[in-house]
Amino acid sequence: MWMRRVFAGAAALSIITGAFWLAQRNDLSAPATAEAAAQPGTVEAPQRIALRPGEAPVLINVEPQYVALIGASAPRNPSAVAQAQGAAYAKITAYLEARGIQMAGAPMMITTKIDKTRVHFDAGIPVAADGAYDPGTGVRIVARPAIKAVKVVNTGPYESLDAAYSRLDAYVAANGLEPNGGPWESYVDDPTLTAPDPLRTEIFVPVR
Repeated sequence: MWMRRVFAGAAALSIITGAFWLAQRNDLSAPATAEAAAQPGTVEAPQRIALRPGEAPVLINVEPQYVALIGASAPRNPSAVAQAQGAAYAKITAYLEARGIQMAGAPMMITTKIDKTRVHFDAGIPVAADGAYDPGTGVRIVARPAIKAVKVVNTGPYESLDAAYSRLDAYVAANGLEPNGGPWESYVDDPTLTAPDPLRTEIFVPVR
């Protein structure tokens, strides 16, 4: 199915999400550690038979939330997409800091379209309240409505996310559901503080 995660490289994603969480802690000494831990080829996707808690897909009702978003796109190249993510998170963070707006959740990436050559997405950070659109930055705070979605929690390095998407695809098909918008990922853990094996990523597929 088109929702399959085909747009982000695991090593580059570790660097981007690690840099994001480091910025929240104002820790200037750790970026080199994050990058070193995320070099290509250093971590292989785990081959596990038993699923960990949360790894079996479940149908849930997602509560409404405010999210600071900025749209972005990049060629279907893992490094290019990760760089676009990083630039987007930097703009959102600057927007929030300038206005004293507190983040209220983990950074997220919402896929809006995947075509033959490019990936289109919204990078987002949940916040506690609504806000105005700033055309100078491109950041907008939107109220995402409640929605039904299939959720899975992937526990492991980013290289293992593809298997989680396979479980989501199978669940949606087996239960007669239809995708109802683009999937999104929420990067729950900081990869500079969490080892690859227990690293949690929540994946949601809106359905009807």
